[in-house]
Amino acid sequence: MIPKFKYELTTKKSGSTKDQYDGVVVGVEFKPYPEDIFRYHVMVTQMNVKPDVGNSRFEQHFLLGTRIYGDFLK
Repeated sequence: MIPKFKYELTTKKSGSTKDQYDGVVVGVEFKPYPEDIFRYHVMVTQMNVKPDVGNSRFEQHFLLGTRIYGDFLK
């Protein structure tokens, strides 16, 4: 298992407004067999968006997926 963690604190400007993003990503990637080209992962993301004007927004996502490492263009 490969644990992953990322923290992000960013300010983005669009026109005259400025939004502040504060978020966390936590996940685990699992490779059941070393010779297998498939990997499976579970991720949880959480982000708080604070604009200069208006209400702040809170987003939370739960992701399940697979990743394939292989060359299909031979």
